[in-house]
Amino acid sequence: MQDAMAQLALDALAQREGAQAWALFTPGGVLLACSAGLQERWPAAEASAPCSASALEALDASWPAGLLDTLAQPGPLEAQQRQGDACWRARVLGSPPLHRVLVLMHEGPAAPGPPELPWAALLDQVPAFVMVLSPTGRLLHVNRAPLDAGGMQADEVLGLDLWDTPWWSHDAALQQWLREAVQRCAAGSVVREDVVLRMRFDTRMSLDFVLAPCANPTGRPRLLMATGIDVTDRKVGERLLRSTMARFRSIYQAVPQGLALLDVQGRIATVNPACSELFGWNAKELVGRGIERLIPGVWAAADGELCGLPEGAQARVPVRVTGQHAAGHELALELELNPVPGSEPPQTLLTLVDVGERERLQRELRQNLREKTVLLNEVHHRVKNNLQVIASLLRLQSRCVEASAQAALQSNIDRVRAMALTHQLLYESTSFSALRLGSFLSRLGALLRDSHGQLAGRVALEVRVPDAELAIALDQAVPVGLIVNELVSNAFKHGFADGRAGWIRVDAFQRSAGRLAVRVADNGIGLPADSVLGEGDSLGFQLVPALGEQLGGVIRRLDSEGGAGTAFELEFEVEEPHHDSAS
Repeated sequence: MQDAMAQLALDALAQREGAQAWALFTPGGVLLACSAGLQERWPAAEASAPCSASALEALDASWPAGLLDTLAQPGPLEAQQRQGDACWRARVLGSPPLHRVLVLMHEGPAAPGPPELPWAALLDQVPAFVMVLSPTGRLLHVNRAPLDAGGMQADEVLGLDLWDTPWWSHDAALQQWLREAVQRCAAGSVVREDVVLRMRFDTRMSLDFVLAPCANPTGRPRLLMATGIDVTDRKVGERLLRSTMARFRSIYQAVPQGLALLDVQGRIATVNPACSELFGWNAKELVGRGIERLIPGVWAAADGELCGLPEGAQARVPVRVTGQHAAGHELALELELNPVPGSEPPQTLLTLVDVGERERLQRELRQNLREKTVLLNEVHHRVKNNLQVIASLLRLQSRCVEASAQAALQSNIDRVRAMALTHQLLYESTSFSALRLGSFLSRLGALLRDSHGQLAGRVALEVRVPDAELAIALDQAVPVGLIVNELVSNAFKHGFADGRAGWIRVDAFQRSAGRLAVRVADNGIGLPADSVLGEGDSLGFQLVPALGEQLGGVIRRLDSEGGAGTAFELEFEVEEPHHDSAS
């Protein structure tokens, strides 16, 4: 083995095997050659090598014990043995009977090649990916987790460079990154990166990948340890979070109301474009400034209390504040302060709405309402006066006609006065949409007593409305008043014509939800059993059914109390009035 090329070839073979030194023997144990590293390790070899022919027994006791016996064994040779902190491995070169044996010497507690790891079974229980590599990146060991995830067996990947395994082979850029990472790790650096590997069924998995060197006592990397944790769910969560944050930023920027985030001292952390436009400041000019710059006195009044509200606290009721525009004029604003849940340090979201235009419109609306109220009061007052004039004219006319015509004119006078009363009550009230039914019927009853003065002395008229809040709309009040007027007037005229004393009762009550009933009853003479409303010559009897139809209601005759007298009941669906403003 004088040839320098053979020397270089053996050096290359030793390097591929990860050996620190090598020696070449004959089958009989004669040392033919050894590397310079071996001479440094075992000085006794220097006298016999390189290219000497001394016997193995001539070497001192520092040679690994049992090497001679191993070399003398016939047949194929593959042996490994530890000697102190060094390992040696013997391998056949060539074919018998001309074989020679190369002995590769290794420092450290483990030999190259797929190591026999006593903790391999334990690693198989670990859900993380664990791989052992040579300093050049060759895969020496892998636990079950990556094999199961990738749908492969160990013998399919062991001995391959890691970048050539199916996990990495889908991405050339990723393979190149791994080659460079192995080089950095072999030089002593720890490499960490999130990578995407290919798994079973060509799916992808995101890994938190760490590549770290395992050094021998001299500090030189002997093995590389690769570990990986599945962070696919975390990556999905991060993408969702980024998407959510992007949507939030878009909404925050697009909201037409002014928004600002404040810290516990009331300093502005950020504002949206609407807030900048509202106050006439550039956003950069506001960040870091106190909110007092925009709304003088507001933070001192709040005393920062809102920043300390617990998570989930309800929004505060909007308050009216006065802001300061960059140009110097005041702004009418509506403000809300709400704690931001989960913010650390605590933050408060400030919402601002310019209510200046709204307040101007409200002032105009109130002014218009006052003007219309005055106008409607005047209209109802004039209608009532005009109806009173008509009633007065009819009364004057009744004095110039025969007695038979006077009764007809008086009936019309009562009808006109009933309509006039409706308009009088409306302009006397605070609402033009509804009337208190009790007040309306009581006033109408008083008018009817006056109209039938002689009979009122012996016939008592009683109005009973238990619910003082009961109200009806304006367009229902007139027909209801006319119906009550006709029924009460008819009772006065015909129910007590024989001079008897008695009573007439007007009751109003709520029949059911949304339906009212008005009942007029007396204990007078009574009507014939075959009398029907709407029939006969009486104008009143003809008006009542028509007015009931106008209300969309029903008028029915009831049995009288004690069997004497007459009773009618009107039932109709009431329109929703404004109870709070009716009177």
